[in-house]
Amino acid sequence: MADASENLVLEHLRQLRNEVQTFRTEMHERLDSLTDRVGRLEVLVAGLHEDIAGLSVRIDTLDRRVTRIERHLDLAEESGRQ
Repeated sequence: MADASENLVLEHLRQLRNEVQTFRTEMHERLDSLTDRVGRLEVLVAGLHEDIAGLSVRIDTLDRRVTRIERHLDLAEESGRQ
């Protein structure tokens, strides 16, 4: 009877070990996938930041040009843009 009980306990322990190993493997795969996805998001955010910076430069350039045109046409207000 003791042998049967020991074998049963050992079998349960083996099943638990296999389940834990399977779980660990799945979690590692998911973590790798999430790491890849976060990396891609970081690249996208960096690209957006670069696009926004470029737009800001273009807006500043357009602002200077409009100001120059307003001055040339005598349309600029004294308290307006400089």
